[in-house]
Amino acid sequence: MMLGSVDKFSTTSMDEVIQVNNILGSISYPLPDEKQGPAVDVLVALSGLADKEAPLSQQQDFVAGTLATTVSLMKGVNNMAQKSNATKTKPPEPQGTSTLRRVKRMAVNDSFYDEEAEEEVESYQPSPEDLEANEKVTKMLGVVGASQGALIQAAVVGEEPARIDAGENVNMAVGFFDANELKGRSVEVGGAVYVFPSYCAVLGEPDDCLTNRTVTIGVQMTKWKGAVHGYGGGREQLSNDSATVQLSLVDANSQPIPVNNSLEDFIMYIPRSEETSVEPTLVEPQVSSRMALSLHNLHVPAPRVAVTVLVRPENETEGEDWVLAWSSSTMNDSFEYADNLVYLNNLTYHSDTGFYELFLDSDVVGDTTGTYTFGIGRYNRTLAVPQEHPCFEDPPPDTYLFSYHTNFSSPYYFSTFVSSCLFFDNERLTWSSDGCTVKAANSSITVCACNHLTSFGSGFFVTPNTIDFSYVFANAGFVDNLTIYLTLIITLGLYFIGLVYARIMDKKDLEKIGATPLSDNNPNDHYLYILIVHTGQVPNSGTKSKVQFLMVGDWDETDVRTLNDEKRPLLRRGGTDHFVMATEKPLGPLQYLRIWHDNSGKGKDASWFFSYMVVRDVQNGEEFQFINNEWLAVEEGDGQVSRVLPGCI
Repeated sequence: MMLGSVDKFSTTSMDEVIQVNNILGSISYPLPDEKQGPAVDVLVALSGLADKEAPLSQQQDFVAGTLATTVSLMKGVNNMAQKSNATKTKPPEPQGTSTLRRVKRMAVNDSFYDEEAEEEVESYQPSPEDLEANEKVTKMLGVVGASQGALIQAAVVGEEPARIDAGENVNMAVGFFDANELKGRSVEVGGAVYVFPSYCAVLGEPDDCLTNRTVTIGVQMTKWKGAVHGYGGGREQLSNDSATVQLSLVDANSQPIPVNNSLEDFIMYIPRSEETSVEPTLVEPQVSSRMALSLHNLHVPAPRVAVTVLVRPENETEGEDWVLAWSSSTMNDSFEYADNLVYLNNLTYHSDTGFYELFLDSDVVGDTTGTYTFGIGRYNRTLAVPQEHPCFEDPPPDTYLFSYHTNFSSPYYFSTFVSSCLFFDNERLTWSSDGCTVKAANSSITVCACNHLTSFGSGFFVTPNTIDFSYVFANAGFVDNLTIYLTLIITLGLYFIGLVYARIMDKKDLEKIGATPLSDNNPNDHYLYILIVHTGQVPNSGTKSKVQFLMVGDWDETDVRTLNDEKRPLLRRGGTDHFVMATEKPLGPLQYLRIWHDNSGKGKDASWFFSYMVVRDVQNGEEFQFINNEWLAVEEGDGQVSRVLPGCI
């Protein structure tokens, strides 16, 4: 109801437009799905009513409110599209194909080669929800663009860009620069950093295109905390915590300058909303005599991604002679397939964490997909000793021989992650890496280089260490892995021993629970009573003497009965013991209990502190209590070992 009234407000001044805009922002999230479209239309209408000639302070207030409202509406629109697409069970029908040229590392008869092939890839078919969401987002981005255009009119060439911050969710900056000073200029907006190429490279013209010319160029930059386009094809490549950055150029008249294939790249530092935790794995290396390396396989899911490898010896004093090798293939049998090798000391070292970093940017990875293998090992460097052989010439002096240490067993921490730079293709409604490369990446930021301008985001995925089973089985000999097999055998043996012991104890536990039938029950008697006997808590309350009793009711009485159980201890201190007593017929209401013991227990086990007995008639549920709370002992209390106790209900 409130949304329905917003577009009917009278907005005759800029202050009223700002007020209505703020009201819209306060109710824009969450909104029912059917209200998303009308809310976007109200935002567009308010943008049209804004006075472009209003004072700069009012325009800034309106832009800040517009950005905050847009963030809330975008969140609702994207959530609705993602929810709708997630509930679909049938994929959309393909609408044609596109040709993708891709390089794969192939293996034939233990030899590797690169195969470049053109694949027919089904084009992504946007769902109706994608199209609806894109229509709304396009309208909202149009409002943001109009707001930027109004602000940039007040910008002064050469001054710092004007900034608008709508909380932590969105930040904007606009300004005019002298085109001759554009190259290498960097601007920070909300944690994102933009570095510009030369103006001539942007236009695809020679480097001297500005000779004897003065050109003013405007820049419009926006950084969103989350995804602006949270829908479309390739959305799964985008990290959930990646920011979205937008950059556009305008001329002196605020008219857009299209940038599709700049000769130099725009560099963008795209932050993540939260630093992603990269938990390294402690590795106990298993090195075969053939390979001499501890191997790790990484799956590269898509072309044009970057790979980061982090290595740290567990012992900080080691690592000087360690090497890291990598190959865009599976290095199972021979090290000759390793494409590259480098000493750990020659990698980037992070003194704060102690990790050595290998970074393969997207130009190095290229279009290769599939398995990348990384190997950690130790290099032996020995001085050649002259042999003075009559048939062979000795090597020159100070010649070093290199080999791999086959007994490499030093533990180390290892981690890998894959990062990507993506842009949103408005024509195909897909996230793509075309024209973009990853120049650097860590757990908090990705550095992208792109030759065109649109909405950009980054992907960052920590990859698990995959198991290469072909390598495992090829090096699973008993003699080579004696320690491992002995550990497994001993562990399994202890496990089965523990299993048998636990089963025996379980049986004993079963014997300790439940009610014990009295040993003197007559099999022909079927009238049952449950006896619950409580022993006191005072020291030495328990007994091992033979305890007997006789119970008298209005209708009958029992013979002398004995409390005993051959399978478990009874009448322990503080214990409660349950018995089943069978009689020929009902005893009727119980009148008294006579109970005694023969004082046959040895030492302290002769006496018994008997608290009370509860007798429950199983057939009718009646319950009687016989309360004592005294010793049945020769040396304790009154010296009596026999009591007659009246029954009470």
